[in-house]
Amino acid sequence: MKKLVTFIFTIALLSVTYAENKVPSKVKEVTVYQSGAKLNSVADVRLNAGTNDIVFEKMPLDVNAQSIQVKIKGSAKLLSASFRTFSSENNKIDNSQSRILTDSINYLTDAISRTNVEYDLLNQEEQLLLENQKKVGTTQNNTNISLNLTDFKELQNFCKIRLAEIKNRRLDLTFQQRKIQNMQNILRQKLQKLNLNETQTTGEIVLQINSAVAQTCEITCIYLISNASWTPLYDIRAESTEKPLSLVSKAAIQNNSGMDWKNVKLHLSNALPFANNNRPILNPKYIDFANSYSYNDKKPEDVSYLSAGQTNGNCIFRGKIADGKNEEALIGVSIILSQNGTQYGATTDIDGNFSVSAPNGNYEAIVSYIGYENEKRNINLLVGQQAVANILLKENSQVLSEVVVTGYGAVRNGVGSGNISMNMSSDRSYTSSQKFPPSILV
Repeated sequence: MKKLVTFIFTIALLSVTYAENKVPSKVKEVTVYQSGAKLNSVADVRLNAGTNDIVFEKMPLDVNAQSIQVKIKGSAKLLSASFRTFSSENNKIDNSQSRILTDSINYLTDAISRTNVEYDLLNQEEQLLLENQKKVGTTQNNTNISLNLTDFKELQNFCKIRLAEIKNRRLDLTFQQRKIQNMQNILRQKLQKLNLNETQTTGEIVLQINSAVAQTCEITCIYLISNASWTPLYDIRAESTEKPLSLVSKAAIQNNSGMDWKNVKLHLSNALPFANNNRPILNPKYIDFANSYSYNDKKPEDVSYLSAGQTNGNCIFRGKIADGKNEEALIGVSIILSQNGTQYGATTDIDGNFSVSAPNGNYEAIVSYIGYENEKRNINLLVGQQAVANILLKENSQVLSEVVVTGYGAVRNGVGSGNISMNMSSDRSYTSSQKFPPSILV
């Protein structure tokens, strides 16, 4: 018996430990976008030692599951967070209130029946008076029904008054029935809501939280919804024709989430939370700066040839370019193959390697790099072979002298203008006329 009690207690404890704890939450802060909104729902939750399944119930159905973020104030650790829909039977019947409403509806139904009876009696009386009026002055069973003038006037006066009373009473009964029917409709609606038994679907955020000790934590769920928005509005106000206009900016906010936003901290934003938030990827573009050169002094150079150098009908000229002093690879060296005004070019990569594709024939190879002397070679591209050449460039011994910039001018209305002259090496001088800011005028 003791083992059975222990077993039952253990099962009950496990069911309590792993049962879902549904907690009501309150919206504390809302950020409304022009399409969508971000909500912060907060709840104080009692956590048991171990794993706890916490459910934030009655959430909007349009919660973006991928946007859910959870903040926990305490030593508990979040294991998982997910969103689901929940359908429940809303069957709340108050028998006492239901009986009162039902009795009231039945009483009003009886009142309508009594008015209908009275209405029928009035119709019958009206019909009888009209028929008796037709019989005055006629014969019945060969007997003349005749009235003197006084009796006839009294009969006409009586019928007139009584018919007016019947018509007015029927109007009163019609108005009374209308009021009773309106009251019945109101009571039937209340009874229908009271006895409502239908399926309601809401959203739920399910959290799995691990806590080392039993504690009470404040849990905040941050999520995006789509059924909310705001639209800018502007008011133009003027006090008089002599004073400037004032522009007042407002916002029309729409909340179709089904949640109460009373007493919340509200923000408006023009961001696009549902837009593509992937990181931008910039693809680099490489630009080759190739200059045209013309040389009259050509000298043949030794070039080695390898087989299988033809690609798509073209031949290959490849190799490696390095510094002639320390033999370090040079990056970005320009290689141009020129033949009768037609040029084919390439630049060296990070290891100093290059590869130029061109049709077979004799070419002039020009290698140029800033700070180094140009190299020229005669290359004969053969079908089915590739030309290979490793080139060492020499540094250019001619160094530009210091550049001196001199400006002359005056400043008017905050803008300076004048001329500058730039003196450089190799007996080259440049003169230009342009405007300068006052800070560089001498």
